[in-house]
Amino acid sequence: MVHRNNSNRFWTGFFAILLVLVIASAISFVGIFSDGFTNWDIFNSIKEDPTDNKTYSICNGDFETGDLTGWVLSRGNGSDGDIGVVTEQSTYWQNTDLPTTPYGKEGNFLFSFWTWDGDEEHGQENNREVNTGTLVSSPFTLREGAIVSFLFGGGGGNEDVYLEFVDFNTGEVLAKFFNTLAVDAQLVKYYYVFDELVEETDCYVRVTDNSSSGWGCFTLDDVNVNCAKVPAGFHEAENYQK
Repeated sequence: MVHRNNSNRFWTGFFAILLVLVIASAISFVGIFSDGFTNWDIFNSIKEDPTDNKTYSICNGDFETGDLTGWVLSRGNGSDGDIGVVTEQSTYWQNTDLPTTPYGKEGNFLFSFWTWDGDEEHGQENNREVNTGTLVSSPFTLREGAIVSFLFGGGGGNEDVYLEFVDFNTGEVLAKFFNTLAVDAQLVKYYYVFDELVEETDCYVRVTDNSSSGWGCFTLDDVNVNCAKVPAGFHEAENYQK
């Protein structure tokens, strides 16, 4: 009996120590990624290292899957809702006192902060401007001197709403863009040439909405990377990270 009790005490102590070590490791892990919503977005969005299987295009950059395949949507600290959804609605402000306005989307879908939910008579607008958070793409590889393009709306005059290209390996922001030509939520066509990029670089796109007023919201569509040439009719975006 004495030997049996000693054995039980040994195993009880062993598992207690093991439990403490597991909890300590978990706390340490959370500490690494708990510096606000941005770090969680980066961590959650990276499903695999792009260097293992390089891709030179962005997954679902046009949202034509009809959902957030290839993207991770995260809420900011204290935000009660998401900053937007993928929608096939072609206009905004419909059924309100404001004039119905087309987004100018490409294809059938886009990402927007605003939707009309329900039918015309019994539905209601869902304006998510008060929410904060980020939208982060899956990783991809930019070629040397890459040309990128995107359709960006909202965020006019608001320094807390912007789109970035981020180095996958270092976390360095390579480019930061504001919607400098904003016409409320209409999608503005932008392009940028990464002349400063002298080698292939693994990246992801991160759109941040850290404002709850003053056009603290955005629309997004048709994000393309490694374009063959500058697309016609697009405006050159200014890189505020330079």
